[in-house]
Amino acid sequence: MLEIWKYTLHPGVQDVAMPEDSLVLTVQLQQGIITLWARVKPSAPTSIRTFVVLGTGQPFANDRLVYIGTVQDHWLVWHVLEDRGLR
Repeated sequence: MLEIWKYTLHPGVQDVAMPEDSLVLTVQLQQGIITLWARVKPSAPTSIRTFVVLGTGQPFANDRLVYIGTVQDHWLVWHVLEDRGLR
């Protein structure tokens, strides 16, 4: 069986424990919080995935980052990326 789970994110780099092979569906702002939804298989072993939330104009030097989505919070614009360098 599959389920959809949500994960809260914050600006910066964070590791998120998710079932293996989870599929990121979207990232949006929910009640002022950056939130990521993923399709997961709850019975799968857990793995750690690294997400990065950057504001527009913030420099970064990691070319392994894969774009997930953009979230707008009034005048702030956040870009969510995943570091897939070790996967």
